[in-house]
Amino acid sequence: MKFKKNADYMKFFATVKKCKGDVLFYTLEGDQLNLSSTISHFLFMTMMGHEGSMISGNVICENEEDVELLKEFLDTEK
Repeated sequence: MKFKKNADYMKFFATVKKCKGDVLFYTLEGDQLNLSSTISHFLFMTMMGHEGSMISGNVICENEEDVELLKEFLDTEK
């Protein structure tokens, strides 16, 4: 899933902490960040300065219930 255009990333991370499973972010370059991890959170925040990376990356929720929690921030249309 892709981020919605005007997603509030700080609120997104607060919500990720409530997720039951891992929430992963994949860049176009093939890098994978587990957004539940503190170090990945830092790296992700650094990437925010490169909006193209944010828009083109994909978010994968390992637990389907977490998609419901994060739908405010993600384009869940297939």
